[in-house]
Amino acid sequence: ETQAALSAAEKSQSSPSPGKETVPTRLTADQSEAARLQSIQAAAQLWTSMHSSACEGLNESASAKMRAFTERLESWYNERMSKFDEDASFREVQEGKYGGRDGYSRSVISVAEGKISGARSKALDAAEKAEAERLAAEEAEAARLAAEEAESARLAAEEAAAARLAAE
Repeated sequence: ETQAALSAAEKSQSSPSPGKETVPTRLTADQSEAARLQSIQAAAQLWTSMHSSACEGLNESASAKMRAFTERLESWYNERMSKFDEDASFREVQEGKYGGRDGYSRSVISVAEGKISGARSKALDAAEKAEAERLAAEEAEAARLAAEEAESARLAAEEAAAARLAAE
């Protein structure tokens, strides 16, 4: 396919038609599109990794919430990248700031990673707090049961003492 494109490019270069784009322009556009597609593929792999690492170690409920959050962020990222690809004036401004599509993509992903990191910290803190509360409740229940058992033993001892006194 590449060979066929190069052969066609050589033919069209030798006799350019008025109103048609030149071969270098078409090849540059093809290379740009290939780079864009490669960037999209790399971002998809990164998002897959971010989804799993964001949910790692969380309980089922927290994991589901984190998954939904990262999916919303991925959607936001895709919207930003579509705007970059489709809006020439927006793209021009972002290229000035970030040097190109890859730089802009890294910046948007960095923002998303920061938000995921913050949400993950909150989820882990909430899980630690819930675990501490669960342990405290278990300890309180154990103390209550021990007090009941001690009271039952005390009452049994009193009854036994009363029975001994009555028998004498």
